[in-house]
Amino acid sequence: MPEYKVISRAQSGVRFGKDDEVVLENFPSSYGPVNIVVRTRLKRTETGKLLPMGLLAEVQGHATSLLDSAQNFAHAVQSICPAFAFIGNAPIEDMYPEIAYEVAEGILKRDYFQLFHPEESELYIDRRRISAQVAVRFLHTLVSHPESERIRRALGQYYQALRNWEPGQEALAVSHLWMGVEALSPVVLRRTMQTTGSTRDDLASTWGVEVRKIDSEVRRRLIMRGDTETYATARKASDGFEHGFLGFAEVHAQSSLIRSKLADYLRRSILEELALDAKDTATMTVPPYDKPGHLRLVKYLRGKLISSDQSLAAEGHTHPFLKWKTESQEVHNPDSDNAKFVLSESFTGVFAAGVSIDIQAIEVWSGMESSLKAYSYEDPNTTRTDSKF
Repeated sequence: MPEYKVISRAQSGVRFGKDDEVVLENFPSSYGPVNIVVRTRLKRTETGKLLPMGLLAEVQGHATSLLDSAQNFAHAVQSICPAFAFIGNAPIEDMYPEIAYEVAEGILKRDYFQLFHPEESELYIDRRRISAQVAVRFLHTLVSHPESERIRRALGQYYQALRNWEPGQEALAVSHLWMGVEALSPVVLRRTMQTTGSTRDDLASTWGVEVRKIDSEVRRRLIMRGDTETYATARKASDGFEHGFLGFAEVHAQSSLIRSKLADYLRRSILEELALDAKDTATMTVPPYDKPGHLRLVKYLRGKLISSDQSLAAEGHTHPFLKWKTESQEVHNPDSDNAKFVLSESFTGVFAAGVSIDIQAIEVWSGMESSLKAYSYEDPNTTRTDSKF
């Protein structure tokens, strides 16, 4: 079969160091082994500094055709993105093939494909730096694990939960987390029976439950550490969402209560089953990696409209509103090759004559944070500067 190279990219809440890349040789794909290299895509600013963008992947291997290579090689690299997202505990969007071409030697004409896609926007967020060496060890442990397929299903659900971690998406996040718990439950059960030398009947007797309730008890007792309240709420919210016996408002309310706890229980259980090196596990469970991150900024403004008249909207408009403009300015950073920015926010009211606004609070939600901060790419540590309003 001909040999091709496929370049894929994805917006990402995690990053690798500027000189750090994941290298996987003979990685299994639907067309056989391929070689994969994943790194952070860096962009030069106007001053020549480095700014991290998303992830960039190069996959090389043999395929039946150029288009087949573009599709299947992108799928191969996509299959490892849940591991990166899990390690950094931050979302990654799906990989898509951007460029594909034939790489065989000794030919004059080579097949070429390109998907034209807009340049990624600059995201002023705290992309979480993860180590390529940790990522490779994680993947090797995962692939060689006897329960690899089940654990990968749980990782895939955690990956989807992270992608739905924005405000208002709590129900979807909990639904995926619960499916991850269900996927992992047989793994936890089999490992528990093996280490204790017990059967399902033995465990049922020890736990004082019916045998048919063993799977539920594994979720409650083992995965959720005996947290009955979180278990019951998560189950009710997920089942109510899936089967439609709860209104969406109630599903959302229930999900909001336990989303973070449920994510922590599932993530810690996956780490326990993989039994990684203690140092690698410790790296993934200290702040900020112990809490899910975010891929986008969500901005809120609260205040009071001031007017003695009921007519608030400007002529030609239905409602009063503010035009919100965010500008970034690169600041002098002579001690580093990396870019540093300060963000400024400006507002223009579109109101009826005589209407004004008293702005009382401005909140920018980025992951678990509630403060607006500019982003600076610093290797190995991230430096941030407070934004100016």
